[in-house]
Amino acid sequence: MKQFAKTLTLFMLIFAFIYAGVVGIFNLSISSEITRATTLKKESPILLIGDSHIECSVNDLPYEQLENRATSGEFYYFTYHRIKNLVTQANAENKKIRAIGVTFHVNSMHPEKDIFLLNDNIKSHYITTYTPIFRKRECHPHLYNIPITDSSLSLLLMSYLPQFYDIKGLLTVRKFRNMENYSGGFRSTRVKPFTYNEAKLKRMMTQLYAEPSIKSDSDSKFSTLQVNHLELIAQLAKNHHIPLVLINTPLHKDYNSHIPEKHKRQLLELADSLQRKFGAIYLDYHDMSLPDSHFRDYNHLNPTGAAVFTPILLKDLKKHGLIE
Repeated sequence: MKQFAKTLTLFMLIFAFIYAGVVGIFNLSISSEITRATTLKKESPILLIGDSHIECSVNDLPYEQLENRATSGEFYYFTYHRIKNLVTQANAENKKIRAIGVTFHVNSMHPEKDIFLLNDNIKSHYITTYTPIFRKRECHPHLYNIPITDSSLSLLLMSYLPQFYDIKGLLTVRKFRNMENYSGGFRSTRVKPFTYNEAKLKRMMTQLYAEPSIKSDSDSKFSTLQVNHLELIAQLAKNHHIPLVLINTPLHKDYNSHIPEKHKRQLLELADSLQRKFGAIYLDYHDMSLPDSHFRDYNHLNPTGAAVFTPILLKDLKKHGLIE
């Protein structure tokens, strides 16, 4: 019995040592990524942030005045908290954010965004994926004011307990790989040449803009969560005396022609409201004429398109006095 107890104790000590080492290494990785995600790379840039539309459209690499921190699939809720962290850190380092440019397009306001984010599996994914950049965890107790179900609560608890969260992330690999997305940046990867497909486009646009297949108040109303958090971004920028720029990036002409006019009008009305309330600047390029060879798909530019679009954006930012 004594020998068994000694063996068991030794085994537990070895396990604890290995466990502590693995957790320590993973915590260092997370700590490093938090620093990278909340620190500006440039001294006084215009911060460009939001979803894949900015991520794919603006090549900031040749320009000291621009810093692209956008990341694919991001909701304004997460953009708001990322901006908050970046502004706080910039102030601490005496860096100046000249302006904040955010994604602003019809798709990001679609009413299904509310339903999508209410989905428990999706919500749980975003909670755990973004947890490392929320250093104060202030967002979790009232997560969008949406009730947390049992399954997402278990994942939420993991985000509060670093040792469990880290091991889970390490074992699934997914979290470790996703850490690269926290900082965001220009998507420079080359893709296959874009080919127009009328049938595919019609299916996609019907799914997006026909009567919703899921329950929502109306297909003519924008996402409440998206609009509310975009306004929070605008208020945050105003509080810090940072100009806010709403950027509607180029769309393929055939994609653009399928967007209902009422959605375009609503976007203009929202832009006007943000201009009146917060002094936001609206730069609209959605109908900019570009050849197929400049597109990654129907609503994203490829690196060739970004090389053409970025200087145009830069020129317009200068017109508004945001770049000297």
